[in-house]
Amino acid sequence: MRITKVLDAVYDIKVGWSPSSGSIKPVHIANGLFRALSGKRFDISDVVKFAVPGRKGKEPDEDRTFEALVMHCNDPRFKEFARENKKDSFERIREAIRGLIDADKAVYPSASHSSLSLTCRQMISSDTNDRHVGEFMAALLRGPKPDAPNPLAALISKVLDGNGTTNKENIEKPQDPISFLVWPLLSDKPASYLPNNDKKCVVYTNGSLKTFIDNLNLAAKNLVEHEKEQSNRLATLQKSVQFVCLMLIAHAQALASDGKTERRIPLFLSMDAAKGSSLALASEISLNAFYAAFEDWLARQLAAMLKSGTTLYDKDKDKDPSEAPQTPKTLHRATVRAWLKKFTDKDGNEPSDTIIETRLGFFEQALAQYGREDVYLVLGDTLAKCSFEEYISGGPREFLQAVGKRIGLVYPYGQGRTRDKRIRPSVHILNLLVKACVPANKSIPFNEFLDRLWERFGIIAGGRIDTQHSDPELLAAIGADVSPSDLQENCAALIECLSEIGLARKYPDNISYVGKYNA
Repeated sequence: MRITKVLDAVYDIKVGWSPSSGSIKPVHIANGLFRALSGKRFDISDVVKFAVPGRKGKEPDEDRTFEALVMHCNDPRFKEFARENKKDSFERIREAIRGLIDADKAVYPSASHSSLSLTCRQMISSDTNDRHVGEFMAALLRGPKPDAPNPLAALISKVLDGNGTTNKENIEKPQDPISFLVWPLLSDKPASYLPNNDKKCVVYTNGSLKTFIDNLNLAAKNLVEHEKEQSNRLATLQKSVQFVCLMLIAHAQALASDGKTERRIPLFLSMDAAKGSSLALASEISLNAFYAAFEDWLARQLAAMLKSGTTLYDKDKDKDPSEAPQTPKTLHRATVRAWLKKFTDKDGNEPSDTIIETRLGFFEQALAQYGREDVYLVLGDTLAKCSFEEYISGGPREFLQAVGKRIGLVYPYGQGRTRDKRIRPSVHILNLLVKACVPANKSIPFNEFLDRLWERFGIIAGGRIDTQHSDPELLAAIGADVSPSDLQENCAALIECLSEIGLARKYPDNISYVGKYNA
């Protein structure tokens, strides 16, 4: 069994989605979410064949050249290009469409591994790179009663489905440039989609997550109120995906605290703080503390599975029980060394002596931390740490960081490789946070907005001083020391930013209100 797969059972049974790839992108999550909510997927091979001539940097595939698609094929969709001197126009349109449908760089020559920039239901593919996030979040949004889903689930379905028909001839074409350009290339024959029957994690059976789910429903309700008042369907789809990504991070926070949301590791929102300042450093500390807490929780879940005798498995090996080495009953170094050697490296090869010594180093650390009384806790922690270390291409930290950066929550945004990363929401995410915390056509005091940020998203800005869970105390608990004056400055920068983008209004005597229509 590969060391990088030892947490697969934990992801399936305890988490519900697999934080196992640093290449996760919002478009993957959108594709999985929309597919799970609609129960449909489509064949996108025609649009992919048109937009992606071949592998990057290589010559076009023979069946994707201009000659193959236009000159040698009697396809009525391309008949206008079957004229002299039209090849350049054809190639320019291909390039333009590729830029639109591949904005997240998730479209490849293989349609089954591609996720398009979704603008309508016909663009949903069978790509599974969302790592089960779509299925899990769709189950959350549907709720325990199928006939009374969360309003956000209903809104997404309405925006995606148009008038609800399955035939493109009878469905109104979405009025957006992307759908308009690719419409002739889309299929009108949906294929049924069934969620993974092997999924063992049932969303609503974890009673400890009730508070998290309640807060998700409240936030979704507020968001839907706002979105119903504007007619930009693409903006609604975008905000829905961003919201799901935010709640995914909040779900990891809730898990790491065993559902006790008041004990979550806070994500400290720093505004225009200079790099290296106390505010920026506090945000970096909070982010790293969150990752560490989630990894520690995963290690504890793995230890519990080892203790209960739950079979570990490798998803890529059809869950073969023989792949998992038998857990030792003692913590003798020689015994543990022989056990660790049975786990292959990330490529499936026998681990080298250097790798084994590194693994034994994690064992020694766990032994020093937990002692010899709980064999399974020591071994579970050791296995988890080995997995995190050797999973070069991904893992929980990389997964959550990629989600945060690519939606504009974690700065620097996008795919920057700088080591210093902190919570600094983009304007789009600030807009979403306000909509998810404040009802439409209403405004609330700034302090109340800060309370809701913490309750619904585990985010703090430093302005809650006299509350039961004050921000300075939450920061001090994770080793982030910030002066009251710096925290006040950070909150002033936040309210100033919200005011500039029309989401808040400041009054005399340091009184501020937050709300979409209050500016």
